[in-house]
Amino acid sequence: MRDLDVIDLYERIDEGYTEKFLENTESKVHTKVEIEKIVEDTEWLDLMEEVIPYIDAIFRNPNKFIINEEEIMKIEQTKKVTVESIKHLSKNTNFIQEVDKRTGDVTPSKLLNVRKEESYNTYENRVIYTLVQNMKFYVSKKREYAEARKNAQEKNIRQIDYEGKSRINGEVVNIEFHVDSKLEDKSKSKTDTDIVLERIDRINQKIKDISFTELYKILEKINFAPVTSPVKKTNMILKNVRFQYAMKLWEYMQTHMDDESKKFSNRDEKDNDEETKSMVDETFLLDYLISRTLVEEDLKTKEKVQNRITTTLIQRIISINPNMPVEDFKKMVGDKYEVIKNRNLVNTSEIQTIFKKYIDEFLEKLK
Repeated sequence: MRDLDVIDLYERIDEGYTEKFLENTESKVHTKVEIEKIVEDTEWLDLMEEVIPYIDAIFRNPNKFIINEEEIMKIEQTKKVTVESIKHLSKNTNFIQEVDKRTGDVTPSKLLNVRKEESYNTYENRVIYTLVQNMKFYVSKKREYAEARKNAQEKNIRQIDYEGKSRINGEVVNIEFHVDSKLEDKSKSKTDTDIVLERIDRINQKIKDISFTELYKILEKINFAPVTSPVKKTNMILKNVRFQYAMKLWEYMQTHMDDESKKFSNRDEKDNDEETKSMVDETFLLDYLISRTLVEEDLKTKEKVQNRITTTLIQRIISINPNMPVEDFKKMVGDKYEVIKNRNLVNTSEIQTIFKKYIDEFLEKLK
């Protein structure tokens, strides 16, 4: 049965009839709710997913500095004379071997040799490398917690038992039904814990990608001691946006290592709750109205409804196409008549659909 038919059920009777049915209704209802659910902690996942792109950017655009290695070498071994070499010689005249008095040329015996090298072994790089190691351990622990919860039994049970009786115009109406709603088998549906595990796997993959960067491999070979808290607030750590996000994650992991998921439980059992009873009484009325459609006794009412529906449909068609000729309208109606005539508009499955819809709406309110 279509929604239009359900609305029509109420429109076909006057308000007094409805009120009389409900006033004469004697009913009792019993409800039971039993819910046990794991509420996953996803705050750390949200933060880590936000920060990882900044950490990745640091590793792909590394901070470095120049190392000057100084060594005093014999003049014949010196390959390059720099400004630093001349300044050093002027301060260390004992390295001067000979001075040509005529030309003023100086012949040194030894010179300072300065060799410049780039180094990635900066404090900031050691901090960010240590952060990645901490992330690996942190994510590993969180995955252990999630795996332990994966097979935890969850419950979601909602039940309604209802018995009702009413009298209307000499007619006695009885109803009795039971509604039982349970959580699906976990093997058939994805749980919140499954989603958390999938997000953890994606984070692990991103950390693995970082470990393939050149900077990570260089720092891995240096074998330095991990940086410990508190982290020194260097200019770069304080002012660089990427490091600001990295330190936000560093500080969060220091204080949120434990499993912070929670188990939510709700158990409730009631008899004749007024609000619930009122709503289910109305579904009793709806079921009764549906039963009346099985045998239509009020032919005048039926004819009146048919005329009203026909008028409404014609008005809608005319509003869509005001210039439609009468012949075209008759042809359109005639083409559909035989098909529609043979349809069983009121059948058991459709009644069940309506009933289920209203019960579902009631259960949603109850929840």
